[in-house]
Order: sequence, then C-alpha cells, then structure tokens
Amino acid sequence: QLRAKYLIILGDVKHEVPGMSFRELKQIPKFFEAVKDVKIFIARGNHDVGLEDILPSYVSLHGSRGFRMQEYGFFHGHAWPSKLLTRCDYLFMGHLQPAVEFVDSFGFRSIEQVWLKGRLNREKVKEKYKTKKVGKLKLLILPSFNKLSGSLILNRTSPSELLGPVISRGFAELEKFDVHLLDGTYLGKLGSINFKPESA
Repeated sequence: QLRAKYLIILGDVKHEVPGMSFRELKQIPKFFEAVKDVKIFIARGNHDVGLEDILPSYVSLHGSRGFRMQEYGFFHGHAWPSKLLTRCDYLFMGHLQPAVEFVDSFGFRSIEQVWLKGRLNREKVKEKYKTKKVGKLKLLILPSFNKLSGSLILNRTSPSELLGPVISRGFAELEKFDVHLLDGTYLGKLGSINFKPESA
C-alpha cells in the first residue's frame, strides 16, 4: 500500500537469548516470506544470536556495528557503530526503545512510546574514531515495534541505566533531544518536559 522498496530492521528480530523459542523458529521465516517483495536489511541486535540460521537467503543481515546506505546509517545501538557511519548525515538507532510516562492530577499513569531526534557530538566522534571529517550525524532513536516488546521509560530512568555506548558514554545528550509521540505530536526537549501535573 505504501509502495515501499526497502524494509530496514534495527535489530532484535528475535527475543529469546540464548537460543530460540519454537514460536520464533516458526514465525520469523513466515514473517519474512510475507514481506519478501521488498529488499530487507537487518542490523544485528544483541538478541539476534543464531538469527542467520533461520533467515531466508534474500534477507541481508549486517553486523552489530551497522551499515550505511548513501548518507544514511543504521545500527542497533548495543555496540559502537562502524567508522563508516561517521560520514553519514542521518543515523537511525534502536535498542533504547524510548517511552515516557505521563501522570495526571488524579494519579493516573499513561506510558507512551516516543521518537527521539537529536544529533551526536561531532567532536567526540572525531576523537574516538580518529577522523577529521564527519557527517551531520543527526540521530533518530526509534521506539520498539509494538508495546508488547517493552520500552525504557526515560523519565523514570537514571542516566546510569541508559543503554548502549553511544548514549551511556555521552556521545548524545538526550536531555537536548526533541521528543515526538508516534503520531508526530511534538512534546519539546526531553530535559524540559514536565510529565507530572504541577501542584496547586
């Protein structure tokens, strides 16, 4: 319906670690069979051990350091991205599975998945990868595919719990990232949003 040409998955196609559940063995090949009319690319996630054993030959599985397509870079996020990705203008990352929690004046709580949009610290990237030239390094952190996959609730999480080296080592200042709901609604910068009602 959308006339898509590519399907790009940022890792964690499977959940079971180690090994693979019977359901995964049965459903993963069926899923890819249903979408085989488009080119499929996967950046390996930390849950994808043994995934290559059940993937159809028409699915391209890349390593945990990600892959590049022109000015776009794709990686899961549990490992450092490849140096090839430092030349990209736009980066796409999974792993964090961001969400935020809202609390209303009655104490009712609502958890909503979000997109995070910001950029990497270009000077830190130059220093780590020992390179003088890098791309714009705009970073989009994607939410999980569905609510059943779980999420990391950012406004209930301490900095020490943030996942992946790019985030935990300060290469991306999440407080300065723009937060969008799944429908595109802009909530503001992560560090400036008040998710709880102000007391009277």
